[in-house]
Amino acid sequence: MRVLKASVLGIAGLVMLAGCVQTPEGRLRLIAVNTGFSTEEIEIKASPLGEVDSTGVSLLDQLAERGFVFVRLSIENKSPSTVLYNTSHTFLFAGVLDYKKPLDLTDLYLLIREEGAEPQTLSTLSGLKRFIFDGTTRIKPGERVERLLVFRPLAMESANTRAVLGLNQLYIGSDAMDVRLLFRVE
Repeated sequence: MRVLKASVLGIAGLVMLAGCVQTPEGRLRLIAVNTGFSTEEIEIKASPLGEVDSTGVSLLDQLAERGFVFVRLSIENKSPSTVLYNTSHTFLFAGVLDYKKPLDLTDLYLLIREEGAEPQTLSTLSGLKRFIFDGTTRIKPGERVERLLVFRPLAMESANTRAVLGLNQLYIGSDAMDVRLLFRVE
């Protein structure tokens, strides 16, 4: 009976503590934990944009204000072979079942169209190509490419958890590798 009573009191204490966890207000952000990867052939760095950082592009800054998550990804090819990076093999996984794929130009086109700004869409999108990763990017030997990955807002349930940025099937010549970079969600 004592064990049952102690268990019930312990569970009640945990429930009370869980109720005291601060619920975030507004949008969630990523905090870098282990966001670099390096070998003799490749160097990868990811840095989340903070609340005060600007992308330098009006449309992207508007998305940031709406809670979209931006990660600046840098890939340096130190190998003698071409590196292939494809955003369709990339994901951001946070909390419990908060799985996001990066937005590409088609996704951004649909967002702009939903907001009724379609006449400006093509000129806006053509300017975005140099700011965000879209589709497959070829990185020549000795070249470094740095662009943004854009993700839809994280679920509020992901607050105070870890997040993983996964880059799958990153090719150096004919060899593929998977890379995982870690963040904290606040």
